[in-house]
Amino acid sequence: MDYPYFLKRGSSVSDIITRVSGYINTMNIQYERDAGIRFVIKEFVINTQQDAMGDPDDMLGLLINFKNYWRINRSAVDRDIALVQ
Repeated sequence: MDYPYFLKRGSSVSDIITRVSGYINTMNIQYERDAGIRFVIKEFVINTQQDAMGDPDDMLGLLINFKNYWRINRSAVDRDIALVQ
């Protein structure tokens, strides 16, 4: 999660985990029913300090930095998808 989202959620890691888990669980109902796909959350990365990934208003720059961060720092995480919020 990016730092501005962390601040908007009251700087509460537990609130972010609860909310995002709820989003994924809700989404899973539709994906399982319609496509036979289920998302499993393996890891949360919540930035509790100012983001090194850049300006959240620059979506293209944020996505490029996010992609590069995961390739460099999180390559050992077994995953099919990574989401930025």
